[in-house]
Amino acid sequence: MRSLLACAAAFALCLAPLSPVLHAADEGDIITIKSFEDHEGFVYAYGSWEGQIQTMAEGVLIAGSATATGGAGGELLVDVSRAKNIFITLRTLPENRAQTLNVILMDRSGHGAGFVLNLAKVGTEWTTLQLDMARQSFRPPDMQPNPDWSAIAGFQIQGNHSGDAAVAVQIRSICAAPPPSPVQP
Repeated sequence: MRSLLACAAAFALCLAPLSPVLHAADEGDIITIKSFEDHEGFVYAYGSWEGQIQTMAEGVLIAGSATATGGAGGELLVDVSRAKNIFITLRTLPENRAQTLNVILMDRSGHGAGFVLNLAKVGTEWTTLQLDMARQSFRPPDMQPNPDWSAIAGFQIQGNHSGDAAVAVQIRSICAAPPPSPVQP
């Protein structure tokens, strides 16, 4: 429940500067893809992230000797077909040197969508980044484009594999939400 409220609050904050005639979705409209609160973690890690992930009460911590050449993920089954945006709540640690992270959502049939998180917009305070699902940044290797958004079966967060920049981030949640509704006069 705490994660759902955090996603709803983040969604409301993201909408605040957009327009006074829009309102946040009801809590029931927020779709939690993955909450890392209360010591929830990834199912697997690979590359330099292996053994460098700690589960904590406020979110999963990726640090230590983790670099841009690793990643982690998990399996799930979630319908995000009504959603327009993905919201990721995270913060960086002072030792972070990575400029971006990749987020991948995939279905069971080998179709996936990749998004790039710009960590330059993230500081040491909790920040929520919004990703437009219609504007995928890249097609994940070995995957076909256009996943079945009604049956997302897995996710990965990974470095951009462009060097050995230190990754030091804490992630609280990944949520999705439908477009905001206009306020009825």
